[in-house]
Formats: sequence, C-alpha cells, structure tokens
Amino acid sequence: MIVRKSQVATFVSCCKNELKKPIHVASSLLKKEADLVMFWSIDRASRNLSHLVEMMNDLHAKNVCMYFHQQNIDSTTPSGRAMLQMAGVFAEFEREMLKERVLASHERARAEGKMIGRPSMINDALKTSIKFMREQGIGIKKIASELNVGVGTVYKAIEA
Repeated sequence: MIVRKSQVATFVSCCKNELKKPIHVASSLLKKEADLVMFWSIDRASRNLSHLVEMMNDLHAKNVCMYFHQQNIDSTTPSGRAMLQMAGVFAEFEREMLKERVLASHERARAEGKMIGRPSMINDALKTSIKFMREQGIGIKKIASELNVGVGTVYKAIEA
C-alpha cells in the first residue's frame, strides 16, 4: 500500500500525566478527519476499560478504526475488537496490581519508621524566622521570596 504525504496525519504524543489529551485527540477524530487511529499501546489510549470501550464505540460509529502497535491489534475485525477489550481488561488489572504493590510498600516503609518523599525544608530556625516576619506584618509571598521557600512551606511553618 502506498501512503501519500497528504494522507499522513500528525502524530500526537501523550504522557500519563496528561490524561485528557487522548480523549481530545479521539474526539477530534469523530469529525471523520481520519480512517485509522494508531496507538503505541492499549494502556496509552485509556486509563480504564470503560473509557476504552466508550472510545472504541464512538470511533467505530464514525467508521474510524484503531490499531495498537505493541499488541498488534486492529479493531477493523471482530476478533480484533474482542482482543482489544480483553487486553484492556488485563491492562487495567495490571495497573491496579501495581498500585496495590506501591501502596503496600509505602505502608511497610512507614511501619519501619522510614520517611517517604522529599526531606522537609522546615527546621526550627526557619519556623522562627517565618513567625517573626509574619508578626511584623509581612505578607506570605514576600516571606516566601525573601527566605527562598515556597508559599506552602510558609503556611506549614505558621500552622506548626
């Protein structure tokens, strides 16, 4: 098959922190600007099975097919659609299992007395400075900029 330059759509890359981006890409395709949407993997197309099925049904209603490269699944055939749904179920299951393992490891670390996350910048000298400056009537943002800390750090020090 020969694909002409005018037939090639723009590629859009989405990371997991931009969950709404794949939805917008798919919804723009509902205008029938393309015949096929290609994804790297099923887990990059959606975050849960219900969204995947909804997107697949919306695109199928407009005669827009989906292809998933890593799984080699093409939604143009009934077997491809069935495989797509099964792979979506396993992708969601895998994400949930990973989430459970991470939460369990965090609980174990806390039980052992380990600190999780970035070390706190707040020490006694900083608390004293912030409270003194606040008593002088200096604003939160001004305190944060003068002490080179974030506004949230100033609020935490005031509350402590």
